[in-house]
Amino acid sequence: MLEGRNQARTSQRFFVHISSVNDPFLTEVASVENISSNGVRVATERSWEQGSQVNVKSVGRDLKVKARVVYCRAIGPNKFAVGLNII
Repeated sequence: MLEGRNQARTSQRFFVHISSVNDPFLTEVASVENISSNGVRVATERSWEQGSQVNVKSVGRDLKVKARVVYCRAIGPNKFAVGLNII
């Protein structure tokens, strides 16, 4: 978790499609772990480059945003925690 966080996080579980803004064929379904007004933490099966921009669209919900990858940390074999800042 990042130090100095300003927004409270709410633990939620649902799926989103993440795709690279620069390469729309680079896409993945990820599991949301928590969410705030400015960001979301997702669990993915691939590493995402810090600073890259992604499109995030929920599965079965009305959520569609553009975000920037703030961090990507390995949390297991083929599992990454990715922090996204909504822009």
